[in-house]
Amino acid sequence: MIMITCIAIIIIIIIIIIIIIIIIIIIIIIIIIIIIIIIIIIIIIIIIIIIIIIVIFIAVVIIIIIIIIIIIIIIIIIIIIIIIIIIIIIITLSE
Repeated sequence: MIMITCIAIIIIIIIIIIIIIIIIIIIIIIIIIIIIIIIIIIIIIIIIIIIIIIVIFIAVVIIIIIIIIIIIIIIIIIIIIIIIIIIIIIITLSE
């Protein structure tokens, strides 16, 4: 009778240990999954920030290029106008 009770207690202890191990494994798996999800979210956020920075940089560069082109065009127009005025003055003075 004592043997049966001892065996029953040993079986119960083994079952409890197995349940505890299973629970610990499940908790570890959940923690690992949460960590992986957090890492993926952080990587996605970093990629989005990098893309935004690149887009802003490209936009700024394009705006600067457009401004430079406009300034060059204005300078060319001013030079042409000055040349035309000088030619008109020379023509009127020569007559």
